[in-house]
Amino acid sequence: MSGPADAAFYRGIDINGTAVTLDGNKWEASAGAANVQVTGTNFSNTSTALSPATDATRAGMLQTAVGGSSVGTTLSGVPAGTYSVYAYIWEDNSAETTNIVLNGQTVKANHNTGGAGKWERVGPFKIEVSNGSIALSTSGGHPNLSGVEVWKHNTTTTAPAPTAPAVTRTLFRAINLNGPAQTIDGISYEDGTTFKDITTNGGKISTQSVTLNPATDAARAQMIRSFVWSNSLSLKVNNVPNGTYEVSYYVFEDNYAQTYSTTLNGQPSLTNYNSGTAGKWQKTAPQKVTVTNGVIELRSTGGAINVSGMEIYRITQ
Repeated sequence: MSGPADAAFYRGIDINGTAVTLDGNKWEASAGAANVQVTGTNFSNTSTALSPATDATRAGMLQTAVGGSSVGTTLSGVPAGTYSVYAYIWEDNSAETTNIVLNGQTVKANHNTGGAGKWERVGPFKIEVSNGSIALSTSGGHPNLSGVEVWKHNTTTTAPAPTAPAVTRTLFRAINLNGPAQTIDGISYEDGTTFKDITTNGGKISTQSVTLNPATDAARAQMIRSFVWSNSLSLKVNNVPNGTYEVSYYVFEDNYAQTYSTTLNGQPSLTNYNSGTAGKWQKTAPQKVTVTNGVIELRSTGGAINVSGMEIYRITQ
C-alpha cells in the first residue's frame, strides 16, 4: 500500500506489536519507540480470520492492538509541515461505531468497524503540524487501533517572483512648437516660438481658423493649430542628458490628407500614416527612446507633416 503521491513515508507505529517492514517501509514497535505515547488497553487476538485476507506480516500488525472506549497514539517532536495520517482499525467481534479525531478535530465521524475480522486502513487525513505533535484518537464505541502510519508531504518553496524595479516617469520638457506657453492636461508647455535647444528644418505656420476634429479645449486647440511642417522633417531637441525617455507628439492636418512615416532616434514611430482631412489631429502614444548623444530627433519621410507639440518624460528605475 502506498501513500499520497506527493509525500514520503515518515513513521509507522505497530501498536502493541513488534518492529516490522510493511510495503517496504520500516515500522517501529510502539513499546520503547521515541516520542510515542499510546492510549488504550493492550490485547492480541490471532484466532479471528481477517477480512480482507492479507499477508502474514500485516496480519501480525493488525491482530495486536489497543482497545477501549478511547484509544489513540500521539507522536511528538514532529517537524512543522504537512502530513497525511492513516489509522489501522480492526474488529475482533461485534461492530462498533466511533469517531476518529486528529489533533482535536474530528476527521471521520461515525466510522463503523464492521463484523468480526474486518480491518481497514482509514485515511489519509491531511494535517498541518506547527506545534510538533500529531495526536490520533477515537471517541465513542470500543474500537481497536492496530497501527498508525504517517507520511510527510513534500513542501516546494516557490521563490518569490522578482520584483520589478520601481519606474519613475518625470516630465523633462513639454513644448508648444511655434506657440506660447500653455497649460494642457495640467502640464506646463513651454513657449516654443524661440526654439530653445531645438533645431529644425521645418517651416512655421499658424492656422487658428481650422475647425479641429475631434474638438478640444481652447489651450490645446491653440497649440495644435501652431506647428512646424516639412516634407522631410528633422526636429531635434538638444542638450538632453543621456538616458531613457518616453516621447509623444501632436500631428495635425491643416489642408489635404498626406501620407508619411516618422522615426524617433531612428526607431519607427508612425508608418504610412494618413493625416486625414483638414482639422484632423492626433497625439501619438508614448514611445520609449534611448539617448546616447544628447539628442532626441523626430524625422519624417513622405508627404508633408505638421507637428504641433511634444511631450518628453525621463524614465528612471
